[in-house]
Amino acid sequence: MQYLKLKQMKNYENLDIEDLENEVWIDILGYDGIYQASSLGRVKSLRREVNTRWGTPRIIEDRILKQNIIKAENGRVDGLIVWVDKTLSSARVIFKAFYPEVDFMENECVMHINKDVLDNRIENLAKATREVSKGVDMVKSVRTIIATPKNLQVAKELNKLYFDNRTHKQCSKCNKVDSVLSFPKGRSVCQNCINNYVIEKRKKYQHTGNEKKCNKCFSVKIDSEFPKLNNTCTDCHKKALKKYQKEQREKLGDYYVKQYGKYNYGYKYFTEELLKSLRVEIQLKRDRQKN
Repeated sequence: MQYLKLKQMKNYENLDIEDLENEVWIDILGYDGIYQASSLGRVKSLRREVNTRWGTPRIIEDRILKQNIIKAENGRVDGLIVWVDKTLSSARVIFKAFYPEVDFMENECVMHINKDVLDNRIENLAKATREVSKGVDMVKSVRTIIATPKNLQVAKELNKLYFDNRTHKQCSKCNKVDSVLSFPKGRSVCQNCINNYVIEKRKKYQHTGNEKKCNKCFSVKIDSEFPKLNNTCTDCHKKALKKYQKEQREKLGDYYVKQYGKYNYGYKYFTEELLKSLRVEIQLKRDRQKN
């Protein structure tokens, strides 16, 4: 149970001082040597010597800072905040640590690419205007503006502008953020996941030599005696096909009549009138043969 709980834990909830896999730390802008931000969305207070209120020195050990969820009045989760000398937005702290040269205008913000405001991995953060961020929200079905036809059109245009210019996107299968070049055009699943899916699907078409039970004759046979991905053996399939063809031939069913029209006249499309005329022709031929 502890293992499952750990697997489901988000990065910001992990307060273990040990580095996570592929985690990179960098000093927070304005707090060099005091606080660091992680590429996986964590914030750390560094080991240092401080003075107590009595003037005596004290060592503060390394520790991961707890981040708190901030909510709007309606209960919507707006993001994470962290205390580093003062309360700051976790997303902006982490983004500015890795991109200190980037400045924000009044109408600009740090946008979460996958729209998960609790996912502060640096690859999931991007600078955007609030209009672009809301436009992406609309496409992600998160209500941030009134969904009038005019607003929807504006959101669609802003969203297209953002997605046409983005360099990375998140795979809907493995959740990995990768270059847009790793995705087939118009697909939200990366090429690697598509390849893995095809490989797994092909495995199902391979005979392994295991035994299977036919659901028709109930005989136990090797899987090579079955059509692929089918639980009815080949012999039963052939018997069923012969029985069906015999019934069609005797009753002049649609299948038999269409085969007759296809091989004798090259017809590809059949109407009720054409089927009726072909039945009459076949019946006349049979009557002449009897006489």
